[in-house]
Amino acid sequence: MQTKFYLLDEKKNVSLFSDEGWANLGTTSNATQDEQFARVAAAFRAYHIKANTVGGMPFTLYKGEDEFDSSSAWQNKVGFLPNPSDLFRINTLSLIATNTAYNLRTKDALGYKTKGLYPAVAYSFTINTNLRTGEAESITRKVGQQSEKFTMDDPRLVRLWRLDHTTEVLPSRNTEAQAIMSSAGQILYADQWIQHFYRSGGIAPTLIAMKGLIDNTQKEEKEKSWSDWLLGVGRSRLRRARIYNAEAMEVKQLGSSVADLKNTDVYRQAMENIAMGAGMPLSMLLSNSANYATAEAEKRTWINNEIAPLVEWMAYEYNRQVFTPLGLRLAFRPETLDEQQEDEVSRASAVSTFMDFFAKCPTFEIFVGTCATFGYELTDDLLSAAQAYYAAKPADEPASPPQPKSWTPSSKEMREMEDWRKTALKRFKRKEGMNFEKYIFYNGGLPETVNVEIKRRLLTANSEQDVNSAFEGVIVDEAKSDSEIRALAEAINKLAESRT
Repeated sequence: MQTKFYLLDEKKNVSLFSDEGWANLGTTSNATQDEQFARVAAAFRAYHIKANTVGGMPFTLYKGEDEFDSSSAWQNKVGFLPNPSDLFRINTLSLIATNTAYNLRTKDALGYKTKGLYPAVAYSFTINTNLRTGEAESITRKVGQQSEKFTMDDPRLVRLWRLDHTTEVLPSRNTEAQAIMSSAGQILYADQWIQHFYRSGGIAPTLIAMKGLIDNTQKEEKEKSWSDWLLGVGRSRLRRARIYNAEAMEVKQLGSSVADLKNTDVYRQAMENIAMGAGMPLSMLLSNSANYATAEAEKRTWINNEIAPLVEWMAYEYNRQVFTPLGLRLAFRPETLDEQQEDEVSRASAVSTFMDFFAKCPTFEIFVGTCATFGYELTDDLLSAAQAYYAAKPADEPASPPQPKSWTPSSKEMREMEDWRKTALKRFKRKEGMNFEKYIFYNGGLPETVNVEIKRRLLTANSEQDVNSAFEGVIVDEAKSDSEIRALAEAINKLAESRT
């Protein structure tokens, strides 16, 4: 008598030797990247961490060199951006998935003034290309049964296309979502198998082979006993076992256990690959870094290397298509984030400490010796700057450096300081960053020593009084020329950066 094997789970029982039987061993189908985004927690979190970071990025709209509007106190002065942060967030999600983002622009009745700017679903757009040249000729949007065609320079459509080395004029098909799709699929299928396992009563697919049954009555009796036992174990209400003729009874479990699926190097590697594909450190994805300082350092690096270039490119596209024609300029401000400010404060403190130390060294030899004593790593840039400083000192200069004295500003410098003070107070009240490294002067500027000192004070300001005090009683060392100070400050900044 031929022995028969059957697959027993909540699906219908079919021969394992048939194509249908083997198909039943798999509980999943191929999932799209959007299904993975929605159903794999790691992918969902990776997408949203990046999108929320971009959406929450501080930004300023400038009119010329003057601040027109800013994210810290957004007033929608342009009239068509009620929630720009959400627009940037949704656009980022779209860029991750498709390398494209589309915004629809509505105009007033006369067709002159922009009334609204809204994100649109990227999947609703089709790029129409010239069959001979491959260049884009138009873009079609289809929603339901309705379609609309846009020219490539249609003012109603604002588009962001990311290209790479495989494209010249069209958005690349090599998306971030595609990069993590394989690893996200591994996690998805593992999760689906576990869900299937528990839904079927915690009993893995099982093969039972028996021989020698006398009649249908005995068959039904054994089948009922086996099913009753499974019902007690797994609480499944499905009939989980059937008895078939075979030489002897044999029970075989198919597949791996739940523990095998969730506790493997493969599963861990899949998580790491998702983080890598999303361009972020694993500590951000898991939020369980054992070392807080390390996690914060990794986050700062991620913002500098991944987020800052992205928002800079987004600002370029929005300026080109939206703001420049209006006489405005959009600028994102990643340096004002709390994570970046902590780094700037540490750097300013290191520079201040080093400057105090430098002032106590009357000669280059003493400077080098003292650095060695206190463990300062002297880079080539720092050595060159220090050497130039000491070489430029007059021969008859006393051994000890001249004592610094209070600086008396001119009327023009007074105006410069007052403008700067007002700007700093506005930023502080709006809780923006106090990094003025790229601050633009309008009245000729200030002496470099004064400039450096005020910037250092502002970085550590914790109150409006601190902001005002930053501009009072500034001490300068007139013995150092601006060029010497600038060269030394650059070298010191590099040193402080390496030490922090």
